[in-house]
Amino acid sequence: MRFVLKASDSEAFFYASNLTHRLQISKLVFFGGTFLFTRRVMGERNPRVNASVLPKGAWRLNEMPKWEEESAMFKAMMLAWVLIGMVACASKPVDWAQVESQLVSSSQSQKFGALPILQGPTSPTETVFRVLHPKKDSYRYFIQGKTYQHWVDPRTQALKYHSDQVMDEFRIEVKGDQNPLKLYVLKSSGELVDTREFSFLPAKQNNLKVVIASCMDDQFPEVQKIMWNHVWEKNPDALFLIGDNVYADAHLDVLTHKKIKPGDGEAYRALITPKNLEGRYIQTRQDLLNFRMKKLIPTFSVWDDHDYGSNNGGEDFAYKSEVTKFFTQFFPVENLGKSFAEKGPGVSSVIRFSKVDVFLLDDRSFRTSQTHFGKEQSEWLFQNLNPKKLSVLVSGDQWFGGYHKFESFEGNQPEDFKNFLQKLKSKKAKVFFVSGDRHLTEIMKVAKKHTGFKTFEVTTSGIHANMYPGAFKRDPSPNQLIGVDGEFNFSTFTFHSGPSGKSVKSIEVESQGKDKVLFRKTLKITR
Repeated sequence: MRFVLKASDSEAFFYASNLTHRLQISKLVFFGGTFLFTRRVMGERNPRVNASVLPKGAWRLNEMPKWEEESAMFKAMMLAWVLIGMVACASKPVDWAQVESQLVSSSQSQKFGALPILQGPTSPTETVFRVLHPKKDSYRYFIQGKTYQHWVDPRTQALKYHSDQVMDEFRIEVKGDQNPLKLYVLKSSGELVDTREFSFLPAKQNNLKVVIASCMDDQFPEVQKIMWNHVWEKNPDALFLIGDNVYADAHLDVLTHKKIKPGDGEAYRALITPKNLEGRYIQTRQDLLNFRMKKLIPTFSVWDDHDYGSNNGGEDFAYKSEVTKFFTQFFPVENLGKSFAEKGPGVSSVIRFSKVDVFLLDDRSFRTSQTHFGKEQSEWLFQNLNPKKLSVLVSGDQWFGGYHKFESFEGNQPEDFKNFLQKLKSKKAKVFFVSGDRHLTEIMKVAKKHTGFKTFEVTTSGIHANMYPGAFKRDPSPNQLIGVDGEFNFSTFTFHSGPSGKSVKSIEVESQGKDKVLFRKTLKITR
């Protein structure tokens, strides 16, 4: 079932409980005054109502003065009461700015949100949310755009192995430009607990700007504060998390409070269970600051081996089915619109921006010693390549990584890689490669012989994880245009259209480190 909120929907504002308590009382005054006035005119005295139906603290009509004589003064007073009630209960929008200012919190929670919230796949008219919270709490969500205000009742999904936590899921659909919007999170009692700002994607994307990041180890609290603030300073249209977004198979000894002797791999592997993997998804969602920032960014995601729960794992991973459910619950992969975003095999997807298509490819679900993406996913990719647009092919691990001993398509499945490039070349599609995994950043030149034209691979990894200075000295990258190791990093990609605006003419790539911009390059893809 899809939970869709359309801009044509409406609902009375007094459902906000104690936040609009004065409005409730005003309505009570209006209807009570009207009731009293008409009853008095009809000759009935001492009107009464059942006090149990009144809001706590509301005036009781039977406590009002009892006039013994009909008089002009009484009628005038009752008429004034009715008029005051009518004015007070007019359907004016709630002043949420005033309400928000009443949210009392510490300086830390003023900067960061109280709940971990993900704004997931987003188009110019639709967006998807996920909110993790304790089961004991129940929330409603209020959306405020430029011209409308709406309530959302989410679909609340239980987590399989941790019954104390639930995930609220909801989708918003609008028409017209409503950016920016506010999201208000309220308990069922009406208490405001969190506010966020969010936007839909721009309708025109002539110079689309996206941030791409990977390798988000939650054991770097101070570094992530700096790095995620850098991300928000870039003000991207969208954020792509391309793998190791959760180190699900790491820090399990911390999660379970088990003491494992150094080097005891068997004892550690025994901790890799569905319950503990789900626990790491919960723990990471609660700890990472990108889910707490006050301004949300539309986020598209795919996994690599650590989200998958198996270091260097493939299709034979024992808990593949369970972890797929974890990933898609925490990082939704959704169809949006007629064709803007489309789910593919596994957890893959394609996002069709106006000038560029981004393919997030699943490098784990179908992986064997002979194939990287599997037959079904490869055929799906080739069928969806559009020769009239630039296609960005994203994989968690490197494409052209045969120069080192670590995971890569070229290094691990060389025959499949060769066949993949031949098929790609025959499609005459303009492609650009992006990867993560390596805990370093580089731009590699891709020779014309591989794809039929000159292109590049950009590797960006990791935003906050262990880094390894000297990696390029140990394993020199022969086709490298520029590269930096030993620095935390993410990359911002700006896709520039030509004067006609019909296609992407250049890509500006900026690699951001903890303390400085590591490099900035403008790349042109030419046949």
